[in-house]
Amino acid sequence: QVPRVHLWCTRSAGRTLRHGSNGQNSHTSVCTNSDAVASRVAGSVVWRTKRNHEGIATIAGCKQTGSAVRSVVRIAAKGRGALRPHFGSMGTGNLADRPEHRQTLEALRAECDRWQIDVRDVHLLPEVMLDEAEQKLGNRWQILHGSDGEQRTIRLLDAAKKTSHLDPGDAAAIAKSLDSDAAARWWQVTLLGRAPNAKRWADVLQQQTRHPDVSIRIAAAAGLVRAGKADSAAAVLKEEFGSKSEFVRHATMLEIDEAGPEFIRSFSDSLTAGKSEEYVQRLLLHAKSQL
Repeated sequence: QVPRVHLWCTRSAGRTLRHGSNGQNSHTSVCTNSDAVASRVAGSVVWRTKRNHEGIATIAGCKQTGSAVRSVVRIAAKGRGALRPHFGSMGTGNLADRPEHRQTLEALRAECDRWQIDVRDVHLLPEVMLDEAEQKLGNRWQILHGSDGEQRTIRLLDAAKKTSHLDPGDAAAIAKSLDSDAAARWWQVTLLGRAPNAKRWADVLQQQTRHPDVSIRIAAAAGLVRAGKADSAAAVLKEEFGSKSEFVRHATMLEIDEAGPEFIRSFSDSLTAGKSEEYVQRLLLHAKSQL
């Protein structure tokens, strides 16, 4: 038995990865805000954020006192725009690329894959789709627990992993035939928009801005920014930011915030947030701080 270690991420101002723990015994944990999953194997933890940034946390020391577990953790962040680890004086370290950790990394990846498939990890879907499905089905558990739940989970996990690798070859193959499953297509459109050769897929991304699903439209618009089509992207994101859904507004604001000062400036004073929209407010403040 090993102590349960929680990892959680915030994509608000500062983009900070923090750690916490309790005294329960478990091999896996899901962060409190559903942005990451973590698996404990052989004294180490692997984490993946919602956008599939990946890293290793190794337990340098662990002391249990009652229900409290004190862990000294070193985090390795890997991936485009990876969240910045921060543990004050404890320091950070990039372990994911070190050859001596390759075997551990592969074991951690395999365990994380197994766990996500076993529990039918609904957070392989974007939050907007999760909210819509929950409203339709009554709860999130139902989303991936139907007759095709396991196969759909495997399908979504494969799409998510390809997106995390940002391989131009995967992007070329995907662009020829996008998945009919909206959640899988969301991952694929995200890959096309974040791949090193994103400009090559500008026409595909433009077409996807007219998709019936709002998550796909937002992802496609974000890709257009990186493909050098900022004006087209702005038109789409301005429309989506006018949604009555806080989930849609939050997803839209994430992409506006990440697009940088020049793009943010093009929105002028049209970016506002309601008093109850805490996460939108945080992103809005961070976006304006870039100007």
